Amino acid sequence: MQELTPASAGHTPGARPTLMRSADMSQDTCAVEDCQKVPRTRGWCGMHYQRWHKTGTTMAPPKSRPKTCRVDECDRKAVARALCSAHWQRLKKNGELGSADVRQVVRQRDSVCSLEGCDRPHASLGYCALHASRFRKTGDPGPLEVRFASRQDECDVEGCDRSHSCGGYCEVHYNYVRRGARHEDLKPIRERINPEERDSEGNKRCTACRGWKATSDFGVRKQNADGLHTACIRCQRKWLLERLYRMPIEVYEVMLKAQAGVCSICSRTNSNGKALFVDHDHRCCATTPTCGKCTRQLLCGPCNHGIGYMQDNPDLLRKAAAYLESHRG
Repeated sequence: MQELTPASAGHTPGARPTLMRSADMSQDTCAVEDCQKVPRTRGWCGMHYQRWHKTGTTMAPPKSRPKTCRVDECDRKAVARALCSAHWQRLKKNGELGSADVRQVVRQRDSVCSLEGCDRPHASLGYCALHASRFRKTGDPGPLEVRFASRQDECDVEGCDRSHSCGGYCEVHYNYVRRGARHEDLKPIRERINPEERDSEGNKRCTACRGWKATSDFGVRKQNADGLHTACIRCQRKWLLERLYRMPIEVYEVMLKAQAGVCSICSRTNSNGKALFVDHDHRCCATTPTCGKCTRQLLCGPCNHGIGYMQDNPDLLRKAAAYLESHRG
C-alpha cells in the first residue's frame, strides 16, 4: 500500500500536515493503493482522509490483540481490554483488578447442599436453592432449618369450597379483598346454574334460592333463551321489597294474608295479575327507597295511583267524592 506522510519530519501533533504530492481529484478511486472507494476529499475516500487528518498518515495502525490476560500470573484467555472475563468483571464492578487468583465455584452435580446437616439437592454456590438465596442476600446461609408457610387447601370464606390461591382466599375472593372488600362481607361463590336446564318433571332451577320450581313460578323475559327470568317471582319480589321498602317478604305475605289477598280500599286484585303494591306515607319519604317505617297497607294499581294523583290529601278526596255524588244521575 502506498503511504502518504507529512513532508516535514518534525510534524507536531494537532497541526495539519502538508502533503508530499498533490492529489488528483480527477481520478475515479481513492489515491491510496488498493483502495477502490470513491474519492471524497483531496483525492482520498472518507476513511483515509479522516485517518490522515487525525494521525498524519493514511496507513492503518498495526492490530495486535493480546491472547492472554495482562494481569501477572493469569494465563486465562483475554476477552476485553487485554483482560480475562473474571478480571474484566472485577474492573467493572470494583474499579480494580485484584490478584491473579480467580476463585471458581465448582459445579456440583448429583450432590447435596454443603451446609452441614442439609440433605437438599445442590443448586448453586455449593448450597441448596434456599440456603444459596440466603447467602446472596445476607452473606450467611443461615440456620439449618427451613420454615415453610403451612399450605391450606380451602378458602377462608365460610361456605366456600374453592381451592386456596393466595392470602388465605381462593382466587375470586382474593381479588375482592385486593379491591377493598372486607372479610365479613365476602360470600361463598356458588356454582353456575344453566337457565335452560330442566329436571325430570320439567321444573326450572332458580338462581337465587337454588330451588327447583315450576316454570309458572318464573316471570317472562323474552331476552333469555328460554323466555323466562333466571330467578323465580318470589325471589325477585323479595329483592325489590328489601331494596325499596326495607320490608322482609315474610312481612309482606302476612299483610297480604290479613287483607285476604285483595286491595285495602276497593277489595279487588290487579286486573293484570300483578301483586299488590306497598303503599307508604309520602310525607315521610317522598320517593323510594323508603325508611321502612312509613309503610301503610297494600293497594291495587288504580287505587295506589289514584291517591297519589290526589297528593295523599283527604280533603281533595272528599271534594272528589262530593263532586261525583252531585253529578250522579
